[in-house]
Amino acid sequence: MLLRSRIFINSIFMIICYSFIVLNTGMAVETHIDQFMPASTPNTSGSGGRAHGMNGAFISVADDGTASYWNVACLDNLLKKEFSIVTNLSHRIEKMKFDYKRTGNGPQTISILNLNHMSYSYPFFGKLFYFLPEAHHVFSINYQQQYDFTKKWNFSRMLHVENIKYTDAIDYQSEGKLSTIGLAYSVLIRENISFGVVFNIWDNDITHNKWEQTNYQERKQGNTLREKALLKELNEFKGYNANFGLLFRNIFKNNGLYKVNMGVVLKTPFHAKIDKTKSFVSSTTEHSIITEKHTLKMPVSYGLGTALVSNDFNCALDIYRTEWNGFFDTDPTLVVRLGYEYLHKKGHYVLPFRCGFSYDPSPAEGTIDKFWNISIGSGVELINHFSFDIAYQFRFANNVNGSILKSMNFSQDIREHTLYSSLILYFN
Repeated sequence: MLLRSRIFINSIFMIICYSFIVLNTGMAVETHIDQFMPASTPNTSGSGGRAHGMNGAFISVADDGTASYWNVACLDNLLKKEFSIVTNLSHRIEKMKFDYKRTGNGPQTISILNLNHMSYSYPFFGKLFYFLPEAHHVFSINYQQQYDFTKKWNFSRMLHVENIKYTDAIDYQSEGKLSTIGLAYSVLIRENISFGVVFNIWDNDITHNKWEQTNYQERKQGNTLREKALLKELNEFKGYNANFGLLFRNIFKNNGLYKVNMGVVLKTPFHAKIDKTKSFVSSTTEHSIITEKHTLKMPVSYGLGTALVSNDFNCALDIYRTEWNGFFDTDPTLVVRLGYEYLHKKGHYVLPFRCGFSYDPSPAEGTIDKFWNISIGSGVELINHFSFDIAYQFRFANNVNGSILKSMNFSQDIREHTLYSSLILYFN
């Protein structure tokens, strides 16, 4: 049987938001496999138990090594050398909803454990170059997971082909992630203004920057196996970009208990290179392998954050925008995050209590999918020695991802539970 592939790519990661591959017959034949490769929206991972306890409202309050992700200028808040490591454990439930002709309705679940972030930061006071004045500087090297592509779908569906009833058994898996090595620097340029920049290296030869999608499908007519097929697609990603940040402390120059900080971030666009290898084999065709090279322009992102801060209480509000409309047919997304933090201090120990809420939309072809997040967090800090933070985040949405399979009247209800834990060690 002659099969041919039609590739429709809405997005491959944060910037490539949905992708699927449909294999259709080009002539009248006995049967054919109708396969697709779906992918739920891979939002950015973020980093840090403290940050996620405040639901990511961290642009103007970051004070640890994870600042290189949220606002690199906030690295200037570090006064001691530190090593940080962050892990996250996620459990996602996707309730599948097809139209009345489909039998694939039901939940699909996946659990993921990842190394989320690791960094070493080195602050010092002095001259960076002999002709510059003395200032507070911080250098940092970071590993940061950016996106995760893990997904597993396993279900059956009924359909008609040329007035014949078939049952398709579909086993789809996607594994892989994108991560960066970041070289970060911040400096205090005035009494209350800090500037920072981080250069991000996305390279599969240095860190894991690839993902593989596998779709195995069997088609039966009654109890008779008519066809089986295996489709694999491997993507390797490479690129470079820079993020910039500014931090303005006590912008109203208030001498009272509470002060207002403001942060600004810019994540620059860049051209990424993708090496793609596709292989397809079925019981009715020969094995085929195709290699392709693609160049993808990543969109620009920018954000603004403000915070009311004191010695024991912080309240932060962040707004973050990504210009998806220049990438494909959708609108820009505007993320709004609100976070609170109370620090209970007793002797050399600090016990934090955090919570947060956010509206976190995801781009889709011709629309925007609305996601929401709530979070709580706590931990313990032994001043000048270590800090341990833990946060729970619940992300949810109803009737989303409909643009993946429009012809099937498809949608999902998503419930995702994530536990973040971070350990920071301080050195003199």
